[in-house]
Amino acid sequence: MSNFNYNRVMLGGRLTGDPEVKTTASGTNVVTWNLAVNRQSRNNQDQADFFRCIAYEKTALFVSQYFRKGQAMFAEGRIQFNNWTDDKGIKHYMTDVIVSNVQFVDSKAETSGGYQQPQPEPTNYVPTAYKKDVADIPPNVVEIAENDELPF
Repeated sequence: MSNFNYNRVMLGGRLTGDPEVKTTASGTNVVTWNLAVNRQSRNNQDQADFFRCIAYEKTALFVSQYFRKGQAMFAEGRIQFNNWTDDKGIKHYMTDVIVSNVQFVDSKAETSGGYQQPQPEPTNYVPTAYKKDVADIPPNVVEIAENDELPF
């Protein structure tokens, strides 16, 4: 397999700041943000790695419109390595994640106005207006013996 090339990355973490929106001279939408991804070190302590993410066009518009600092995100893309020499002759290196797909991780309550602790759903909740009617209805239980065929 001498011609095998594969560059794919999947990250799940939180935005360290609001996405930064730019437009190139040719009119291409570009959004950059940093994603903090936790990992456990050898001594079982959480540490964070920070990844610079870049998205273009539709993905860029989606990220800029729906994501803010602190929100959780799942991002897929590829790794791109860049280097350049500045005016002083110093060589710089940067590794970016070029993102092609993002997904929400937080619930809707968590994404609107920051993180909020989800409230537990009430168990066996029946609205007051229906309590008297529900009590008169027998449970819809069908017993099936082991040798019977399933009804579906």
